[in-house]
Amino acid sequence: MVDSIRDLREELPLAFRVARMRLAAQAHYRASFVLQLCGYMVLTVMEVVALVIFFQRFPTLGRWTLDEVLLLYAISAIAFESADTIQNGIDVVPTHVRTGDIDALMTRPMSLYLQALLLEVSLRHIGKLLLGFVLFGYAWARLDPAATPAEIALLAVAILCSIALFVAIFSLGAIISFWTVGSIELVNAI
Repeated sequence: MVDSIRDLREELPLAFRVARMRLAAQAHYRASFVLQLCGYMVLTVMEVVALVIFFQRFPTLGRWTLDEVLLLYAISAIAFESADTIQNGIDVVPTHVRTGDIDALMTRPMSLYLQALLLEVSLRHIGKLLLGFVLFGYAWARLDPAATPAEIALLAVAILCSIALFVAIFSLGAIISFWTVGSIELVNAI
């Protein structure tokens, strides 16, 4: 981990540079990127269609309406996809531990955690994230809540905390992989 704030300030520009290089490498394969983006968007649309079909049969779930569930779905999609985009490299840490490639990361002059985050830099989740924002705007407009600035700030903080929670859970899976072979099952259970 980073020993001090000064080390972090020195390592972050390098980390952003590595991330930019990896994204530039992906930009050379535009058709692949667009197909992945569309694939994730289609999956999200299908999930939303399933919710709409469910609520056509049952107008409410408890006291939740379709618009309220869509708003909750959008908030969770925004939080999860943001976290998944940030921590995408953490998912491959168990493979690097199993194959012994983690040793190469430990010899580099950057924190192991930042390097793990940069193992897989990908924007393929952006499609689902964008649809989450669109769905959020749609559901928010349909509900027309009279939210105060404090409630909007609470919503923003809740989304940021959700992102941090998801990243922490995925990081836990990477940490556990140093002791177990199948840590992904444990993370999925959490």
